[in-house]
Amino acid sequence: WWRIWVERNNRVFRGTFSSLDSVARFVQRDVQFAIRLKRRHLSAVG
Repeated sequence: WWRIWVERNNRVFRGTFSSLDSVARFVQRDVQFAIRLKRRHLSAVG
């Protein structure tokens, strides 16, 4: 019984971890894109 519960928790943890990893990658890409836009804007203004 205890092992089953632990295995289920591990599965849930892995699922949330993988989703968090994908979200972090997506956010990182978005941030890089925003920084590029800002640099382009600054270079255009300057």
